[in-house]
Parts: sequence; structure tokens; C-alpha cells
Amino acid sequence: MKSLGKGNSDGKQGFTVLEMALATVTLMVGIMSISAATLRMHHLSRQNRERTLAHNAVHAVAERINSASAVAALAPSSWTTTVMDAYGPGGTVGNTFDVLGLTASEGHAQVGSIVIITDETKTDAELGVIMGMPRDLNGDGDANDTDVTGDARMLGVIITADWRGEGSAVTLNHPLYIMGY
Repeated sequence: MKSLGKGNSDGKQGFTVLEMALATVTLMVGIMSISAATLRMHHLSRQNRERTLAHNAVHAVAERINSASAVAALAPSSWTTTVMDAYGPGGTVGNTFDVLGLTASEGHAQVGSIVIITDETKTDAELGVIMGMPRDLNGDGDANDTDVTGDARMLGVIITADWRGEGSAVTLNHPLYIMGY
């Protein structure tokens, strides 16, 4: 009866050193590929979690600003002042906010910031977001006023989250308009 499998002339079966080395290399490449894919998946999962935290925080702030704007619109003559006193620099709520679970990027005290645009001559390029600016914010028929805090009917708001993400700084901008009527 003939021996099945490989072996030497005395009938012993087994694998050669070359076959074992090739099998080991193949196994190692497979393990390394699975490890690299797993690490990448965890990295993407962390990035997604961070982006979701920032997105939720920015939208929550936008909702609070919209609500404050609606309440302030009950007194149209002081609408802009009321909104600015709450969400402007040094306002009662303030123009910055923190996001639990995120670390502010370098140069920022907190993750989030709020910018209320009262200069209708600003352009989208100057603001760094697409809002359709310059725009007539006070309804006087032109977009030439550099300060509409006394008579604005509409204000642009840019809510930004800047955080130190996985390996780099990340920025999320959310532009919106609030109305005073």
C-alpha cells in the first residue's frame, strides 16, 4: 500500500520546513490584516462618537437660541438687545459652551462658541460659512449697515464646536438665522 501525503523515501509523513514557513507567513498576514481593520474600526467609532456629541450639543444650543429669540420677539423694539444680552460676549448665558466628552482644541477655553452677526456687510468668505451674506438684516432695503443691533429684524448666528479629536483638531460649524418677528 502506498503512503498518502508527502514524506521521505522511508515512508514517514510530514511537512517540509518551507511549507511550514509559508503557512506561518500566510497566517501572520491574516492576523495582521484583521488587527489593522479592528484598530481602524475602533478609531472610526471614536470619531463618530465625538462628531455625534458635538452635533447634538450644537443643535441643542441652536434650539435654545431660537427659543430665546421667539420669546424676545414679544418686544420687537428690544429684540436684538435681548438676544445679544443673553448670547453675546459677556451675556447672561454667554457666547461659549462646553461639550461633555470633548476636549477644547488648542487656543480655545471651551469647545463651543456662538457668534451673532450684526454687521450686514460681512461676506460669506469673511465669516467662513455659507449664509448668503451680505444680507439686509434690518429691513431698510440695503445691506450697507455695519451695526444693526438697534433695529435688526433678523440676525445671523454661527454656532461652532472646536475640539481635539483623534489625532487632529476638528471643527463643526452650524450657521442659522433667527428672526425678531
